[in-house]
Amino acid sequence: MKVKRILVVDDSPTERHVLNAMLTKAGYEVVPCDSGEDAIVKAKHLKPDLILMDVVMPGLNGFQATRAISRDADTKDIPIVLCTSKGQETDKIWGMRQGARDYVVKPVHRDELLAKIAKPFAHFAKLSSDEYAISCKINTKKGSERIVRAAFEFAKKHGRKKVTIVHKANVVRATDGLFLEEAKKVAKEFPGIETDDANIDAIGMWLLKNPFNYDVLVAPNLYGDIISDLCAQMVGGLGFGCSGNIGEKLAVFEPTHGSAPKHAGKQKANPIATILAAKMMLDWLGEREMAERIERAVAEVIKEGKIRTYDMGGSATTMQMAEAVAHHLAGTVAAAR
Repeated sequence: MKVKRILVVDDSPTERHVLNAMLTKAGYEVVPCDSGEDAIVKAKHLKPDLILMDVVMPGLNGFQATRAISRDADTKDIPIVLCTSKGQETDKIWGMRQGARDYVVKPVHRDELLAKIAKPFAHFAKLSSDEYAISCKINTKKGSERIVRAAFEFAKKHGRKKVTIVHKANVVRATDGLFLEEAKKVAKEFPGIETDDANIDAIGMWLLKNPFNYDVLVAPNLYGDIISDLCAQMVGGLGFGCSGNIGEKLAVFEPTHGSAPKHAGKQKANPIATILAAKMMLDWLGEREMAERIERAVAEVIKEGKIRTYDMGGSATTMQMAEAVAHHLAGTVAAAR
């Protein structure tokens, strides 16, 4: 029998993702699902060539699913493979088999299966299951296209000249390769904006060495988290780092340092990051004029250097810095009137 479509039954989302990634890379069409009713419904309607069921922790749902699948006229001939880890007690496997005697069963070890379908894993197949960990990274075309398009739209709107795509596609070829490919497709729609790309490790060096060579950076989540902290420190530290989590309809803006609980109640933290996060919110809402006034007020306070919080080498409190910015902002608003 030639297997094309596999139904992966596992109640652990992480293990489902891992098996999904491994089997998909091996060329199979994979349908992941929970045990129980979900497995029964999908087996009946999708007619997979094989059902791979994880029985590390076999439960009532697993028993019911295998019994129902093996006895239904539409699914009784589908082979069911029970997947375990090495060291798994065999009585659990046979106990499950006795609970549904009339289905085809072939006990296998998960690590042996992974070693067979994924060559990189073969080097670790002899290790016991508590000696290694597997992490699953997922990038989608839609998500990649959306964040890259947002970067180019931002550059276009704000008169930026260049967008740099940050990745590690030379090593993380599948997920980062997809991100880079989608990014290059989007870049073609913006011929007036210069585009280049850089590896995440290299950009860490080049940003410090030649920061003015870069304008807008766009990266997957992890890399973006790393370089955003680097860039924050390059302009004064997390006390200056603002951020926005922008969805299709809603957005949340906050300082990159989060709630900073270690400084709570001490009137010590620099409020500029929070103030600039508000400025970003106004930009997003279309209140460009007020956003620019806030940014100018912050710049003027920094330029004067009279009010500085501890991270700027001063002793001003959070409120004193906020009041200084508010004072300058009031002046710009009054002048505009």
